[in-house]
Amino acid sequence: MFSAVACSNPKRRFRWADAVGAADSSWVWDGMPLYYGKSCKNAVRKIFRCRLELLCPTLASVHHTSDMDYSGATSALKVQVFENYEAMSREAAARILSAIREQQQFLLCASAGSTPTRTYQVFASHKARHPRLFSRLRVLQIDEWAGLPRGNPASCAADLQEKLAAPLQLSHERFMAFRSDAPKPRRECERIGRWLADHGPIDLCILGLGGNGHVAMNEPARALVPHAHVVRLSGSSRNHAMLRGLARKPRYGLTLGIGDILRSRCILLLVSGRKKRAVLKRLFRPGVTPRFPASFLWLHPDVTVLCDREAAGNHQPRA
Repeated sequence: MFSAVACSNPKRRFRWADAVGAADSSWVWDGMPLYYGKSCKNAVRKIFRCRLELLCPTLASVHHTSDMDYSGATSALKVQVFENYEAMSREAAARILSAIREQQQFLLCASAGSTPTRTYQVFASHKARHPRLFSRLRVLQIDEWAGLPRGNPASCAADLQEKLAAPLQLSHERFMAFRSDAPKPRRECERIGRWLADHGPIDLCILGLGGNGHVAMNEPARALVPHAHVVRLSGSSRNHAMLRGLARKPRYGLTLGIGDILRSRCILLLVSGRKKRAVLKRLFRPGVTPRFPASFLWLHPDVTVLCDREAAGNHQPRA
């Protein structure tokens, strides 16, 4: 996404940290070497800012400092702590229900896995009482394990089919899913990307928080891909509970990119359990780096973190 920057000393390489004075040297946006002289630093800052604003237009409202310190933007993440998983799930379901009441042709981006399971159950239970409310709902699957046979119970599509699509009686036109068995995964990502471009943006994105800080299947890296893409899975992702029964675990995933997520109108991050306490604590420290993809949520103006006490530990949300 960056191009080489003209400068007085084209043989001198730089790290992003050198250009902005940051302590985090992981700010290399696309892995391409850039060159700079002293006169280029301000230009590089402006280019980087511009590229991020293209990634997420709402970034224009976020204040930046030269050392990438976001301590002044603590209100960017709204946090609610609940005493248990059930209470957290019911609040999440209530928020989704309230959101679809306010907008026609609502597009919900859904994550698979255990954390949102109860949320989806409570949400779907309202269909019998409000059938017309759900008639305009569309659901987009956020990611998928690559290489699994279609319909495999371990697939994210099968998980969401059971918890959302079937209970809500969503047609194929209103439930857009990645094909885990796509013979050409990159083309499958392009197909999802085109669909989102035609039917988006996402109105509400439901996210979980990975143990290494990944969101969807955007793994920690030197650079993050903005749109739907094929990603090599980390060891921790390949040990996900959904894959435990498989003799051969997927090595790659298909996922929406961080730019697709940040373009959502609203983001709801669900975090549950003691195992997520350390990674949630890390998220609460403002600072953005592709080595911790969830940190990019600080760049969005409407992110709410719902967590249970087991995950939050002693954290007390700010008033």
